Amino acid sequence: MTKKLESSDDRKSVWGTKQFGGYAGVKHTAKQIMSCIPNSKIYVEAFAGMGRTCDETKHEQIILNDKSEYSNNYCKKKFRNAIVENMDFIDTIKKYDSEDTFFLFDPPWESNIYDGNNNIAYCNMKPSQYYNKLLEIVKTIKGDWIILSSLNPSRYQFKTDYFERHILSEKNVLFGKKAKTRLTSNLPITSKSWQELL
Repeated sequence: MTKKLESSDDRKSVWGTKQFGGYAGVKHTAKQIMSCIPNSKIYVEAFAGMGRTCDETKHEQIILNDKSEYSNNYCKKKFRNAIVENMDFIDTIKKYDSEDTFFLFDPPWESNIYDGNNNIAYCNMKPSQYYNKLLEIVKTIKGDWIILSSLNPSRYQFKTDYFERHILSEKNVLFGKKAKTRLTSNLPITSKSWQELL
């Protein structure tokens, strides 16, 4: 008999019976990612999930969008000052795009974690389709952005002429290894805080 995993803070697992634990996302690299995000009036996560990177944001207006009802309910409770949307990520980009907007894009990295026992997260296409659409859309938007993706060579990889930086978790958290996240952006990503660059 298989049983859906639950973490100590009552968040169900989208990993089903796989022992990754917790809702999928950038939990272990969120702090490092936030240190790379510039000041802006509007902060938008078009694939918010659990809003892992939003914990330390100081933006005037926060928009958290996800098609998952579970994610929406969680974000409404945790981020009471945020606007929580439930719409397609393309519609979110169109609605909130401006020169004062910063977008953080964290689409699904691997579709198989959304199959089977997972009924709390939303994924309606292959990761490559999400990334291909995003890479087309970011060419046309006014706001600045970061796209998060995996550094695992077995997952979908893309090449661009945009700026790139790799982030590692501070601790070994996945099978004794550090969690890794790739950041791709229209702004230069340096070891300095972007706040110093603006």
